[in-house]
Amino acid sequence: MNQAKYEQPIANRRKQLVGRQSERGVSLAITLMVMALLLGLAAVALTRTVAETQITSNDTAESHVFNAAEAALEDATRDFATVVENRLIPTTQDISNIQNKPVPYFSDQGYAFTKRLTQLRDAQVVTQTKGQYQGLISLRDEWQIDVTAKNIATGVETQVRRRFFNDRIPIFQFGAFYQDDLEVTNPPTFLMNGRVHTNGNFFVHSNGNDIRFKSKITIGGELIRDIWKNGASQTSSEKSAAVYAQNTLNVDTQLPNNRGSVTCAQGSGGILRDNTGRNFPYPRCVKNTNWPTFSKSFEGNVVTNAKQLTLPLDRLPAPLIEMIRRGKNIGDMENVGGSVTAVTSGRDEQGILSRERYANKEGIRISLADSRDRLPQCAGVPITTDCGVRLDGPFGSSLGYQPRVMTDGYQATPVNGNRLAVNGREVWIKVELVTFDYDNERPITEDVTEDILSLGVTEPVVTSSTSSLLVNGYTTATDARSIIKVQRFVVPGPAIPASSPAYATSFTVNSKSLNLVTRYKSVKTTVTNPATQCTGTNCTADDSFTASMNNSGTSSTSTDESAHYKIASINGTAQANRYVIVPFPIQLHDTREGNRADSTSGLSTGRVYKNGVMSVIDIDVANFRSFLAGAWDGKLPTGTRWAASHGNQSLRSTNIPQNRGWVVYVSDRRGDNNFDGRYDMEDVNPDDNSLIEEDIDNDGRIVTDYSNEAPNADSQVYASQAAVADHSFYRRAVRLINAATLPGVYDSAVAGNTRGFTLASENPVYVWGNYNATSVTVAGGTNVSTSDRYYPYNTSLHIPASVVSDLVTILSGSWNDGESFAYPNAPGSRVASNTVVRFAMLAGDPITGYSPSAGLTGNQNGGLINFPRFLETWSSKRLNYAGSFINLFNAFNSNARHKCCNTVYTPPTRDWTFEESFREPSRLPPGTPYVYLISFTGFERVND
Repeated sequence: MNQAKYEQPIANRRKQLVGRQSERGVSLAITLMVMALLLGLAAVALTRTVAETQITSNDTAESHVFNAAEAALEDATRDFATVVENRLIPTTQDISNIQNKPVPYFSDQGYAFTKRLTQLRDAQVVTQTKGQYQGLISLRDEWQIDVTAKNIATGVETQVRRRFFNDRIPIFQFGAFYQDDLEVTNPPTFLMNGRVHTNGNFFVHSNGNDIRFKSKITIGGELIRDIWKNGASQTSSEKSAAVYAQNTLNVDTQLPNNRGSVTCAQGSGGILRDNTGRNFPYPRCVKNTNWPTFSKSFEGNVVTNAKQLTLPLDRLPAPLIEMIRRGKNIGDMENVGGSVTAVTSGRDEQGILSRERYANKEGIRISLADSRDRLPQCAGVPITTDCGVRLDGPFGSSLGYQPRVMTDGYQATPVNGNRLAVNGREVWIKVELVTFDYDNERPITEDVTEDILSLGVTEPVVTSSTSSLLVNGYTTATDARSIIKVQRFVVPGPAIPASSPAYATSFTVNSKSLNLVTRYKSVKTTVTNPATQCTGTNCTADDSFTASMNNSGTSSTSTDESAHYKIASINGTAQANRYVIVPFPIQLHDTREGNRADSTSGLSTGRVYKNGVMSVIDIDVANFRSFLAGAWDGKLPTGTRWAASHGNQSLRSTNIPQNRGWVVYVSDRRGDNNFDGRYDMEDVNPDDNSLIEEDIDNDGRIVTDYSNEAPNADSQVYASQAAVADHSFYRRAVRLINAATLPGVYDSAVAGNTRGFTLASENPVYVWGNYNATSVTVAGGTNVSTSDRYYPYNTSLHIPASVVSDLVTILSGSWNDGESFAYPNAPGSRVASNTVVRFAMLAGDPITGYSPSAGLTGNQNGGLINFPRFLETWSSKRLNYAGSFINLFNAFNSNARHKCCNTVYTPPTRDWTFEESFREPSRLPPGTPYVYLISFTGFERVND
C-alpha cells in the first residue's frame, strides 16, 4: 500500500478538525461576548429598575407626606373656624391648643407635625368689595397657618401654607336689620336713610303718602306689594305706587303695587316661607315673571332671595333674645323644667352664649329679684356674707333701706320699703362691676351695691324750680347724685283722679302741677318729728296708705311707714300749708300694654287697667356721666365690702370696667314667679288663643299665670292707687332720663380713643326726651335729615350709643307720668313735643297675626315705623332719629300688640336716618354684635 496515499487525507482531516476547533472558539468567544453584553444590559436594566423603584418609592413617600400636611392644614383650619364659631375671637390658649393638637389618623401612622398659626396683622378696617357684603365695613384680621409634616421613618418632609381673613361685620351698619319679616304699613310720609336688610320677607304698602328708602335693600325672601301679611286684601287707596327705592345714581324709583317679586292678590301658589319656625299662614303667592326685568331699574339696589345674615347665636342654635337675658353661672338660679334651682356644674354657660350676653359685657350690672338667692352669684352664699342689699328690710318701725353716708357727709333718702313689700316675697337689689374672662368665657363680678346706692335711690323733691316746696332737712343737694332711682316724692303732671279713699293730692307749685302723697295736713308748727308727734290735734290725717297691689287688692307685711315721714311746706309755711309726705315707687301707665283693644269703652272713671301699670327703675344718665367724670371720686364710703377688699379705698370712677365704653345692664325680675325672664300672659288678643300671634316663645301653648305674674284679664285699679305704690306682678321696666348728653367721649382726631355708652335690659326700656342729641337741622321735603345734621356733631359729645332691650318706647320731652294715669284713654291729652334721639336700637316687637278680614286694623305688629313705640299724640310733631334699627326677636315682656289711634298714640313725622359714624368700627357703641365670616386668600406648598 502506498503510504503517501493514506497520509494526505489524514492531514486534510486534521486541517478540517483544526478549522472546526477554531470556528468553535470564535463562536464561544462570540457567545461569551454576547453573554457579557447581555449580562451588562441586564445589570444596567436591573440598576435602572432599582433606581426607578427608588424614585417611585420616594415619590410615593413625598405624596403621602404632602397628603398628611394637607390633612393637618385642613384640620387646623377647621379648628380655627370652630373657635371662631364658639368663642368668636381666639385666645392665646386657643392658638396653642390648635398648634399642639394631634392630626387625626396621620399622627398614629408615623408622621410628625409642626403647626404654627400667625396673625399677620392687627385688625384693619376694610370695605367689602364682593357679593352681598359689598359696601359693608368690617374689622379684618389676617391669619396664616404653616404646617410641616415629616415621615419619621424616611425623613421625607413637606411644608404647606394657607392665608385667610377673619372678618367681623358690625350689625349696626344697617339702617334697619330684621331677623324675620319686615313690614312697612301705611305710614304718614316716611323717609329712611341707611341700608335695609331682612332675613325674611318684605311687606311694604302705602295709602298715598311717600315711603322712600334711600339706600340698598336686601331681602332674604320675597318683596310683597299687593297684600297685607295678615292675609287681608288692600283697599284701592292702599294700592298706591308711592313707594320708592334708589338706583345707584341715587334717583328715587317707584315700586308700584304690581311690581313686587311675587304676586299674591289672586290667592294661588305658596312660595312664601317663614324663617321663624312658626309656620305662619302666609298669603298664597307666585313668582312675578316681570320682576327679573323690572328689578334691573334699581341696578342691584333692591335684591330678593339674598343670602341670610346670621349672628353667632344662630349657630348654637339659641333664640336671639338670649342676648339680652340674664346669664347662668355657678352661684345663680335658673328655671329648669318649671322649677327654680341653683345652676350646677355642667349647666353653667360658656362659649358664644356667655360671650354674647349683654349681661356679661364690661361695665355695671344691676339686678333686682324677689329673694336674695335669685340675685347673681348669691345662691348658696352664707347669710353672714354680704350679697346685694334688701330694700324692704326692717327700718325702725317700718320697712326700708338707708344708703350709707358718703365721706363728705352726703346722706341719701332711705328707701320706703313699705310700698315695695309683698307678702311672701322680699325686695333685693345687687349692683356689680363686670369684666369678662375671655380664656374661660365667664364673667367676673364684684359687688358694689352699697357703694353705688350711697349716691342715692330717689328723685329729688326739692329743686331750683320748686322753691315753694320746702322739706325739713332737705336741700337742693339732697338725692342730687342718684343714678339708680327706685322712688320719688312727686308725680309731675295733672291731678290724678281722686278715689275714695284718696291716695294722692294734687298741688300747683311754682306753676307746676304735682301729685304728692300727704299722709297728714295742717301740721302744727310745733311738730318736728311727725313719726311720734302726729297725735291728737297736732296733725290731721289725709291721704291713706296703700300697699303693693295684687289681684286680691293690696299686699304688704307692714302698713306703718312712719319712719319715712317728712314735713313739707307747700306754697307757704303757715300751719295750713304744712304736710307730712312720704316717698313712693316710680310708676307709669302704658296704655298700649294696658288696653288689650284700641277702644275707650270698658274702663271705669278714675281707673286704669292693671296690666298697663309699669314699675320703673329710672337710670339718671346725667348723674352717671358725672360719676364717670370723677365728680365724686374719693367721696364714696369706705366701709363697704368692695372697699374692704381694695385696701379700704372707696370706689372711684376709674374702677368701672369698660371696653371702648361702658355697658349698663339692668334685669328687674321682681314678680317673675317662675324666674324664666318672660311675662306669663300671652293672651294679648282676648280669648283668641292663637298660637300664630300669641305664642311669643313658640312653645306650643298660650301661657297665662293670673295667680302670680299677671293681673286678672282686664282688671282695673284706682289710678291714684297705682301711681303711688308698687304691685306684685312681673310688669317691670327701665327708663333713661336726663340723657341729652351721655357718658363717654368722641375723639375726632384718634378714633380709637372714643368711648361710648350702652344701656341693655331684658325688660322694656323707655327713653324720655332728647337722647344723645340736643337739636337737629331738618332737611325738609322728601329729603332725609342726615346724621351730620344732629348736634353736637363730630365733637367730644357725639357719643356712640345703643339701647338694647325687650322693647323700646320713646317718650317725648313733654311726657309726664301724671298724664298717663289721668288720661289713660285720651292720647289727645298726652301731647308730644319735637324730640331728637341718636342711638342704635336692638330690640323686639310683637307678632303679626292672621286676620284676613280685618285689613290695616287687623292684628298687625306695627312694622318698622312702629319699631320704636309711642304713647302720645305726635300730630304735626317730629321724631328725628339717627341710629340703626335691629329687630332680632319677639318681645317677651312688653308683648301687647300694636294699636293706633284711639287710645294709645297718633304718629309723629318720622325722619329717620342711619348714624354714619357707625361705619367706622372704632366709633361703634360698646357691646356691638358682629356677623363673623372667614374667607381664604391662598394656598401654597412652601418647599419643593
